[in-house]
Amino acid sequence: VYQGRFLNEKADGIAPVVGARLTFTPSENWLINLQGQYLNTRWGNFDDYEGDLSRANAIVQYNVNKNFGIFAGYDWFKLDVDQKGGDGVIGLKQEFKGPVAGVSLSF
Repeated sequence: VYQGRFLNEKADGIAPVVGARLTFTPSENWLINLQGQYLNTRWGNFDDYEGDLSRANAIVQYNVNKNFGIFAGYDWFKLDVDQKGGDGVIGLKQEFKGPVAGVSLSF
């Protein structure tokens, strides 16, 4: 467990998140969803922050009935941000990726 100093700051800004999603049903019980999103701090008002955020996923879902389904897929998320301040630059570069699985409830 990390025992060092934590930087706990909040910054509000306005910037568009560009995204696309493709969903199709090859048969009555199957659903396939592909999705991607991207945000760049240059597109908005983020003051001292510079960088981007990217996310993509693919899900295959089987609907047992009209209200319940099970799904599995893959998710990828990347964050690459620098903050410039009077005491230098703080950078954060993280990437998360891996399989996902779960249940879906529809009403």
